Amino acid sequence: MIILTKEDLCLKLTFSFGSIMLENKVIILMGPPGCGKGTQSVRVSQKIGKPHISSGNLFRENVAKATPLGEKVSDCISKGFLVPDDLVISMIEERVSRPDCEAGYIIDGFPRTVKQAEIFTQFLCTEKRPFIVLNITVSDEEVYDRLISRITCSSCGQTFRKGTFSMEDRCPNCRGRFIVRKDDNVETIEQRLKTYREETFPIIHFYSTTGKLVEVDGSGDEESVFFKVMKSLQ
Repeated sequence: MIILTKEDLCLKLTFSFGSIMLENKVIILMGPPGCGKGTQSVRVSQKIGKPHISSGNLFRENVAKATPLGEKVSDCISKGFLVPDDLVISMIEERVSRPDCEAGYIIDGFPRTVKQAEIFTQFLCTEKRPFIVLNITVSDEEVYDRLISRITCSSCGQTFRKGTFSMEDRCPNCRGRFIVRKDDNVETIEQRLKTYREETFPIIHFYSTTGKLVEVDGSGDEESVFFKVMKSLQ
């Protein structure tokens, strides 16, 4: 696969954002672990009627089913490391090529490296897909507080704050069982933030050169952040 230079990509990024209901629009949500991009992606998906694609959920689905891909990524996820680019890109491109994504989609947890961003941007350009990148920002302190204090549905991946439900309750969305993710501990969170700063944060600079990046303040409760996310899409 040929990767375009940043200059080539910038020349090709001439799509207009237009209305939020633009038929084939792609919305990419980014930010550090625990910023709420998964929760907000689900809410945006429900609001505008486009599928939500989560790389994390795709990984966990493959791990749970013990697929060949799942075996390769399991160790990376549990330790907070990044999955190799070629595996991630193949998985994402296959998923967004399905019929339910023809009218656009919301994606979070991807891309996580500049190489992934470049290849995926080329993919979107080739597909003539208009897109916008929302970067949800929160402090490291808030990341630790959110991740240590959350439980996750083992089926749909939705997260909830501890105390909202007990571990014996069922997910209100899909009736799945709650778990505490193996990577929601202080040591792994520290590694995830380190990985984010070193490998993922440079993507923000890359997207800032394309004119597609919008910063969203992720502090505050879920409802207030959702309001800010939706406002940024106008």
